[in-house]
Amino acid sequence: MAVNPDLDRTFSCSYQNQGIIFATVELRGIPKDTIIHEATITVVAGLTGNVAIGTVILNSDSKPGSISSTFVSTLTTKLYGEALFEELKTNWVGWSKIGDVTFVQDDSNESGYRPLPFPGWAYTVLQLGKNAIVYGSNGVALFYPVVEPAPTFGMRHLMELGIKCKTAVCGDKRQHYCIDTSGCLWSLSEEGVKTLGYEEFLDPLVDPVMFYDSENQKVFINDATTGYVLTESGLGGGIPNLTGLIWVNGVPVVGAPAILTEPEPFTFCTDILDFGTREQKTIDFLQVGVDGTVPMRVAVDYRYNKSEAFRTSGYRILNKEGVAFVRTAGVEFRLRFKLDEYEYVEVDYVKVHFKKTDRRFSRSYQENQYDS
Repeated sequence: MAVNPDLDRTFSCSYQNQGIIFATVELRGIPKDTIIHEATITVVAGLTGNVAIGTVILNSDSKPGSISSTFVSTLTTKLYGEALFEELKTNWVGWSKIGDVTFVQDDSNESGYRPLPFPGWAYTVLQLGKNAIVYGSNGVALFYPVVEPAPTFGMRHLMELGIKCKTAVCGDKRQHYCIDTSGCLWSLSEEGVKTLGYEEFLDPLVDPVMFYDSENQKVFINDATTGYVLTESGLGGGIPNLTGLIWVNGVPVVGAPAILTEPEPFTFCTDILDFGTREQKTIDFLQVGVDGTVPMRVAVDYRYNKSEAFRTSGYRILNKEGVAFVRTAGVEFRLRFKLDEYEYVEVDYVKVHFKKTDRRFSRSYQENQYDS
């Protein structure tokens, strides 16, 4: 390889410190988390090349003439620097030019970055019509395209609460579903945002995963132990260990860490019932008008405080008259029903026989027997 003489440099340490070599070193990278740990970064710097060999001419009275000798210079390197930390922009969103895979900004203003109107993390970005919905840990924002005065994105704050985790959202270009940090289920479309509820069932889920079956208009919701399916009729039991769902050539393909856990053949639960009074009550038995040949089991969720979790009684089979004795006390209740085998079934009505067991909010005599 030819030598480039323009790269040759001569340093003289004896003249105005010209021999001191200065080098600028820059470290770049992406931190793994937002916590800065106190530690020392060790950088090893090396200086390589041919060591200079010179000749020293010495005069001597005893032996006139010259004596030739060689010497090797000692090179010492030092590294000085400053560490700079830049705050992580976890709640910033960027967009590229149309058809471009990079996010490099230039004078055209077609690509850019901007922060979300809430702190925390930006979890997921999904298309909804001509817009983009950004789901974060502390809110949900709508990004819509703007042409004037320059091509960019406008932004509107949609929801004050963020989603439960980065997988607690699903949807396609027309419809989205998500679970917020309180466990409430939401529906988002181009028509607007709608609250669906079901937080008493979805809030206990740990890191839920959601999948949208657009072919059948179903939403699958599950964590490692519990599964639900949302349909037009409401929320029902689902597959607990579903980890993936896509359609390939019109055929559904699912994923799971093991064999899929089959859901209950038929199960449903009512909303919270207090029978119009906040007094403590005791349910004696249920009467259920149901058509079917497969035995139906019933149970009662109960709690004494509106802020505590529900507890569930044991399941009882309806007798041939459609009656089950499920003696349970509490202030608020939910009624559960399930079948052990698949069968088409219709529930016409449910009658709850209960009585009040305290008089804290009563000033006059009332009947102890109630139907609901």
